[in-house]
Amino acid sequence: MGSGFGFTGDLGGSGENMDLGALFTQLGKIFSGGQAPENLIRDIARSKITSGDWTLGEQESADIISALHLADLWLNEATMFPSALINPKAWSKAEWVESTLAGWNALIGPMTKTLSEGLNQSLKQMQNEFGMDGANNPFAAFSTGPMAGIFEQMTSMMLAQQVGNTVGELAKITIGSSDACLPLAPKGVAALIPANVKTWGEGMGIDDHQIRTFLALREVATTRLLTQVPWLKDHLVSTISKYSQGIHIDVQAISDQAINVMNAIENGADPRTLFTPDSTPEQEQALADLENLLALIEGWVTQVVSVAIAGRLPAQIQLEEISRRQRATSNASTALFQALVGLEVSPRLTREATNFWAIVEQARGITGRDDLWSHAGLLPNTAAIKDPDTFIQEITIPDDLSGLEP
Repeated sequence: MGSGFGFTGDLGGSGENMDLGALFTQLGKIFSGGQAPENLIRDIARSKITSGDWTLGEQESADIISALHLADLWLNEATMFPSALINPKAWSKAEWVESTLAGWNALIGPMTKTLSEGLNQSLKQMQNEFGMDGANNPFAAFSTGPMAGIFEQMTSMMLAQQVGNTVGELAKITIGSSDACLPLAPKGVAALIPANVKTWGEGMGIDDHQIRTFLALREVATTRLLTQVPWLKDHLVSTISKYSQGIHIDVQAISDQAINVMNAIENGADPRTLFTPDSTPEQEQALADLENLLALIEGWVTQVVSVAIAGRLPAQIQLEEISRRQRATSNASTALFQALVGLEVSPRLTREATNFWAIVEQARGITGRDDLWSHAGLLPNTAAIKDPDTFIQEITIPDDLSGLEP
């Protein structure tokens, strides 16, 4: 697992810091009604898409939509979950940003609330320590009057900055609307980004039709799962929120920057110093739960797609190997959760989850496999993923119950 919540917004690890002066400038725009956090997310994300994007032609869009429809048809034989495809789409990178903004806002809403509450609590502690009228209280100007909400707005702005950078970087590599294992697109939408599909398959020696179909299957399968399992979206968001509840607000860092705010504006400062991740047991458990769930989603999609394309795509083995290799190094889900919560999903756990679903399917059939998604409590923990045979024995009711003790 990574080091925790950070505010670089840099998926490539270059360590680019956000200038505090720019932060206050943007904050001023919010106060003046010039820019809301969701607009900042859009502007930052769009600014990062400076090349490699284009307006889609009719044939290009038609090829993608055809692949999504074909994938949806093939999946009917590979999962008990019914189709969730209502509106197949082909998106440019910029269209992906615009179309997923509502999903991003829904994701960071709980995190903004949690961080704001923590920051307000820290302010109250400082006020109790110094006294409201104490000359040494650096927060007197911010605790009452029109400036009372400045730190809450700052929290929202910092999250918007982080998410905007993350979304912009994801737009360069994500294949479709649900590639990050989150329901970001409107309900019923499954989409692929032709520019990124092309990059994914470059130099592989596989024809475009097979590549589009394979990636469409992954997109549609993920969309089905996220749509047809009602509790899954909320469970993902709540797990991320549980992690953010453990983020410690460094009151002393806030105090230092408040006292020296003009100097910070002139010289720049790293706002990550305001948020230092305490590795609490609750946070560690939240990250472990999130990693387990993401591995199960990824493993299920991989297994279902493997069933759907068996005997249909000549390059199946090569496509699956390319997918495993790329998703172990630079996939959208890994990049997203590394940037937001410092989580690196283990490729080994993902492989074990794929194997888990294959063994469950062999023992219980497709319906028995998919029934495990009916409730969060039925899903295996990490130990059970590694030992599917024992898990199956524990959940299987014997046909003959006569020998059981009353």
